[in-house]
Amino acid sequence: MEQLDTDLEYSGKKALPDAGKRLNWLYFLPILGLLMIVFLTFAVIFQFSIDTIVNSIMSLFIVLFFVFVGLMFWAARPTSTRA
Repeated sequence: MEQLDTDLEYSGKKALPDAGKRLNWLYFLPILGLLMIVFLTFAVIFQFSIDTIVNSIMSLFIVLFFVFVGLMFWAARPTSTRA
């Protein structure tokens, strides 16, 4: 007769990732905004021309808007409880 396996192996549930950590990715957007304000302030104070890069900056802001919307959906999604 074979011996019964009575050694119990306890396996705990893995801790779910904190949903708030996903929102930390959004901190780079206000930083980019502050950098843009500093850039525009320097352009006004030192009176250098920014007309050559206005189209590039506006294109960047349009892309960043869609990135922001995507990040909001990604960060606000519910966490799955399935293992």
